[in-house]
Amino acid sequence: MTSDLAPSIRGCRGVALATLVVMSATSPARADAPTPSSEASEEASTPEPAASTPPESSQAYRETINAAVAEFAEGHHAEARALFRRAHAMRPNARTLRGIGMCAFELREYAEAVRALSASLTDTRRPLTDEQRVQVESALERANAFVGRFEVDAPEGALLFVDGAAAPTELEADGTLLLTLGAHVVAARRDDTSLGEVRVEVRGGEREPLVIARERERVTPPIVDATPTRTPDLVPGIVLIASGGALLLGGAILFGVGLSDAATVEGARSGTAWSTLEGAYGRAPVLQGVGAASLGVGVALAATGGILLGLEGATGSAHARTDVVRVEVSLGGLLLRGSF
Repeated sequence: MTSDLAPSIRGCRGVALATLVVMSATSPARADAPTPSSEASEEASTPEPAASTPPESSQAYRETINAAVAEFAEGHHAEARALFRRAHAMRPNARTLRGIGMCAFELREYAEAVRALSASLTDTRRPLTDEQRVQVESALERANAFVGRFEVDAPEGALLFVDGAAAPTELEADGTLLLTLGAHVVAARRDDTSLGEVRVEVRGGEREPLVIARERERVTPPIVDATPTRTPDLVPGIVLIASGGALLLGGAILFGVGLSDAATVEGARSGTAWSTLEGAYGRAPVLQGVGAASLGVGVALAATGGILLGLEGATGSAHARTDVVRVEVSLGGLLLRGSF
């Protein structure tokens, strides 16, 4: 007995569940939003005006309306909106705008819902009934709570692009920008030139100014020579000149003493003892030789120092140089090597 009743109970539960699914699918997604369920019957009962569209166009319009209402009843709001838009293209009127607005409301695209529902209240083509107006006004009030209106202050002649859209966004009839809930980026452009952008967070129901400041013009940085610079180094030149001067002074003194000794020897009177002249005689050539060498080295060092100072002054803040100057001094002479 129990085994016979189990399938029956399960079957009843299945029927009940299916009934609930069908009821939920055929009811609107929101109880507080109006439904276009009466649209098809009202369109069918509305007489055609004189000189109306051809019968085949009228038939296509009615079939599209019926299909849109059926999709809406099934909860397929995107499909219903597409069909209402098609019907509106065939025959624009207040009731097709009402259907578009209600579908947009259910899809949570509140900016479009506000536009379509507002237009349906003012359109005189197939105007709404009193009951429909009440429903639309109620839905419009709710939709306005989910959008923000912004008075845009943008550069003159700029077009507005919202969230990277390819097409510019049109302002509303009152000159405001209508945005739905959430974060958005509003950019201003003119002839493919970005004039600035601003981020805005829509909380719903606000009406605020929105300033899009012009972006600062980019300044091209000056071209700077990448070659490293250095401060002129004058020390080596000064040292060489000073050393050369000292050698010149010392060489001149030694050479002079040598000349004096030579003159003493050469000018000695006849009968002068050799012992008094021997020292001068031996020193004279040595002092003259060392003095002459010192004079030569001093001239070379001073000249080299002068050259280094001249080069440093000419190229001190330009390019880094690799000049090499080497001075070698020996008793036998002076060796000066360098590259400039």
